[in-house]
Amino acid sequence: MAHAAAIKAAHDNLRILCNKVTHGGRVYGRQQLEQAGVDKVSSDVAGGWSVGAGEGCYGNGLSNPAMRAMAGFPHDDKVFYLPRASLEPPQYLQQQIFPELDEWIERHTEGIDCDRNFALNGYFRLLKWLRVVIIQDAAVLIINGVEHNILFNHSIFKSNEFLAFMAQVQEVLETQANPLHKEIERVLPELCRQINNNTNILKDQIISTVIKCSDNIQQQLQTELTASHRNIGCVVKRLQDAVSTCLQDAVKVRDRFACHCITLLHAINKK
Repeated sequence: MAHAAAIKAAHDNLRILCNKVTHGGRVYGRQQLEQAGVDKVSSDVAGGWSVGAGEGCYGNGLSNPAMRAMAGFPHDDKVFYLPRASLEPPQYLQQQIFPELDEWIERHTEGIDCDRNFALNGYFRLLKWLRVVIIQDAAVLIINGVEHNILFNHSIFKSNEFLAFMAQVQEVLETQANPLHKEIERVLPELCRQINNNTNILKDQIISTVIKCSDNIQQQLQTELTASHRNIGCVVKRLQDAVSTCLQDAVKVRDRFACHCITLLHAINKK
C-alpha cells in the first residue's frame, strides 16, 4: 500500500495520468516495445506473460499493422511515409483549430473546475493531434484542386500563414524523395549496383534476341525468294523450249509446203 501511495503521489505531482499505479512501468515498457516495432506476441514473451495475457492487462487493444493496412499503407512501419507529415504546422495555425482546446487542457491538467479523467485526457490528445492532421491534409487537398469545398472557405485557410505553409508543403511534395529509397541506396549499394547491371544485361539480351530474330526472318525470306526465282526460271525455260519447238515445227511445215508448191509448179509447166 505504501508503495502504491508513493507512486500515486508522484503521478499527481507530475500531472501524469495512468490507469495503472504499481504496474505503470509494465504499461510503459509494452508501449516502448510496440513503438520499436515489436509484435504483441513477442512483447508477451518478453514480459513473461502467456500469449494474450499481456495485451489484456497492459495493451491498448489496437493493432498498429492492421490500422496501417486498413489506411492503405504497407503493414510494416518501416515503409510508412507521408511527405506532408514531415512538416509541422506553425503553432499559430494549430491554435486556430479547436481554439478553446488549450484552455481546456490547462483546466483539466490543473483540475480547475474539471476532474482529472483518463478518458478525457485521451480525447484532448486526439483533438490536439487532429489539429496537425487537418492543416496538413487541407494543404494537400487544396493543392490537388479541392479548394472549392465549403470547408476551405473558412478564414483559416485564406490566411497568409496557411498559404505560406501550403507553399512549403507543395515544395516538399515536388522535391522530397521517399527516405526508404535513400536508405536502400545507402545500406545496400551493392544490391543497387547489381540491379542496374542486371537491367543493362537484360536490355542487351533483349536487343540481341530481336536482332537474331530479325536475321532469321531475313534468311527465311531470302530462301523463299531464291526458291521462287528458281521456280520462275524453270517455267521460263519450259516456255522458251515450247516456243522454240513450235517455231521449229512451223519452219518444217513451211519447208514442206514450199517443196509441195515447187513440185506442183513443175508439173504444171510440163503440161
